[in-house]
Amino acid sequence: VDLSRSLMLQQSFRLVPQQLTSISISWRFCSTANGPKLSSNSENKSLLENLNLMGVDVRKARQRQPGVLRKAFTNEKGVAQFLQEKGASPEVIASIVSRYPRAITRSISH
Repeated sequence: VDLSRSLMLQQSFRLVPQQLTSISISWRFCSTANGPKLSSNSENKSLLENLNLMGVDVRKARQRQPGVLRKAFTNEKGVAQFLQEKGASPEVIASIVSRYPRAITRSISH
C-alpha cells in the first residue's frame, strides 16, 4: 500500500514513468521457508532449489554472501524477471545473482 502511494505521489511530480505504477508485487515470485522459522545455521531449501533451477553458481554465492542463503524471505524470481525485462539472458541473470547474491534480498522498490 505504501509503495503504491509513493508511486502515485512520485508520478504526480513526474518522477516515475507511468508504466511503473502498474507494477504489483506478487508473493509467488518469492521464496519463503515452509514451516517454522529457519535456525541460524540452516539454509532455505526452496531458495536453493530456485537458484539451482536458474543456473546460479550456489557455491560462489555461498562464498560471497553466506547469510543470504539463510534468509526466510527472498525475491530471486522477481529480480530475475526484472533483469529479463531489461534484456538479460538467463545465463547473464545467473551470473549476476552468483556474483551479487544480496540482490535477491531486495524488494521491487529497491
